[in-house]
Amino acid sequence: MAVTYILGALIYGFRFPERMKPGAFNYFGASHQIFHICVVVALLAHYLGVLSAMAFWHNPVNLSFCIKLMSIKNA
Repeated sequence: MAVTYILGALIYGFRFPERMKPGAFNYFGASHQIFHICVVVALLAHYLGVLSAMAFWHNPVNLSFCIKLMSIKNA
């Protein structure tokens, strides 16, 4: 997730496609657009991670196992 944020920021900061061919990326493929795509990809990764964590913690089998494991460690 952080990799896509950083990648988008670097592409935008260095103005990667525009630097290679000025004027060719005025409407499609500009670094600002690529930056937004990277942010959306990172947002989806974050969302799927939260859904996965929620599914794990709300599964009674996993929850009971974790409670047993924590009670063993604290004993």
